[in-house]
Amino acid sequence: CRGEYYFIYIICYTTAIAVMFFEAYYFSRKYQNRNLSSLIAAFSSLFIGIVANTMDGDIKTAWLSVATCCVLFYIYYIELVVQSDGLTRLLNRRSYENHLAKLNYRTAVIIFDIDKFKSVNDTYGHAYGDTVLKKISKAIIHCYLSRGLCYRIGGDEFCVILNKNSFHSESTVIKLNKRFNALLDELRRKEPSLPTVSVGYEIFNTENEVADIIHNADTMMYTNKNSNR
Repeated sequence: CRGEYYFIYIICYTTAIAVMFFEAYYFSRKYQNRNLSSLIAAFSSLFIGIVANTMDGDIKTAWLSVATCCVLFYIYYIELVVQSDGLTRLLNRRSYENHLAKLNYRTAVIIFDIDKFKSVNDTYGHAYGDTVLKKISKAIIHCYLSRGLCYRIGGDEFCVILNKNSFHSESTVIKLNKRFNALLDELRRKEPSLPTVSVGYEIFNTENEVADIIHNADTMMYTNKNSNR
């Protein structure tokens, strides 16, 4: 039924779709823009269906495209939740292992471990321990998110795998790590109880075994941890 003011309906509907898309996009940024292609596919199907129905009233695609978009958006949201750590909003170990299994480009794998984290929990309580995890996670995101994917892979262990186009040489990793350590030093001046973080890394080439890369990064990290004691 298209009356004289049908255009108002179209404007309102299009505005709502645009708002929903941008809200979903900013929501996805909390999860490091994972599965962004699924989000684009969902809203593309919605847009095409509504435009076709608007141009020709005999093409009944509007509500079908709405239903399709809702299903795709639900799948997109569930995939984000399944891949993410509930406390820190970093990607979880399952996502980390999936990424490692498909790793086929030269990059750097960076491992982080919070120093004396058990002592933090014993001294200040687990609630403060969770706060520490969140603050360290935010620091990792601040320093590394533009260059790679950030994971929580254990209780107080984290990992960053640099993107294909972000890694150029070992100096890239050194600069990022210096930036991270400088940020932690700044945070610790304001909050002395915040623990230090040990960092290790290794360069991955396609001819290397992933297990060896992780082992070497862990070895460097534990060497640095011993020097922090």
